[in-house]
Amino acid sequence: MKSLSTIGRILSMLTACLCQQFRQEGMPLCVCAMRHHSDLLVADGCGECTCEDGSDGRLYARVVEIRATDNDNRSASGAQPCANPLVEAEFAFAVYRCIYLTDDGLAPPADVLNWEAQQFLADAEVMRRAVMCCTLPPELGTWWKRTTTWTPLSSGNCAGGELRAIVTGTPRMNRLITVPDPEPVKRGAW
Repeated sequence: MKSLSTIGRILSMLTACLCQQFRQEGMPLCVCAMRHHSDLLVADGCGECTCEDGSDGRLYARVVEIRATDNDNRSASGAQPCANPLVEAEFAFAVYRCIYLTDDGLAPPADVLNWEAQQFLADAEVMRRAVMCCTLPPELGTWWKRTTTWTPLSSGNCAGGELRAIVTGTPRMNRLITVPDPEPVKRGAW
């Protein structure tokens, strides 16, 4: 059995909402995965630009930071050592897609560049809407969501963008959530 924190559960649910929203928009992604990493996510997997089902693109989600908020000073007063203060979690969601590369290393035609730019901006809109419309269950506590910035990203033959979102709330759970183990995965290799 695996133990999940409230923040881990929220990240998992938001990631699932993002993947579902891309499917509903007819823009399914090959990969939707959470990663534990402190830097921008590596734009990997762009050697092959389509998956078996014809979809393209990869989504990676990560926690950027978890912090106490300025909105709640109960825990700072020392009056309640086990108080349940407000918490903020900042998440980053990055979507990458393959970009057009020319054999001669020159810039692609303008119409290709325009189409790619439109695709990445459409991804940004889908990402924002998915995060904001994702319903979190009440047993996780009361949470407010807001998106902050979307930043263009590129690496090698991939490009896309990263959306930052902040979720603020008071966890109701006093214990970690226990869920069945997923299928075994080989560690340390791709």
